[in-house]
Amino acid sequence: GNDAVAVMMIEVDDKERRQNILKRLVGVESRLSLSFNGNVITGVPIDEEDIDRTSHDGQKTSAVHFIRFTFTPEQAQDFKTAPQIMVSIDHKGYSHMTTCPEVLVASLREELD
Repeated sequence: GNDAVAVMMIEVDDKERRQNILKRLVGVESRLSLSFNGNVITGVPIDEEDIDRTSHDGQKTSAVHFIRFTFTPEQAQDFKTAPQIMVSIDHKGYSHMTTCPEVLVASLREELD
């Protein structure tokens, strides 16, 4: 296919600190992107009918999110050969960019035709 799915886990051992962070990160699941060779693919959260990823009152996000990245055929080919893939989060409560670990890149590449 021309899409790949990643799992984003917000891991904080301390329960009270984790709850505070999850309150600050509502909507983070819509703020992830992959960048490579001049391409930017914005992730789209996968809604699961049986699991709420944000609290009913919109006050806290989940610690686990499933994110779909959809590629054009040209972007998929480019992704397979890109020497470096960057993943970024651009959220008002947390902003960060890093190089994707090779094990993650290899897994995502396997999902693309």
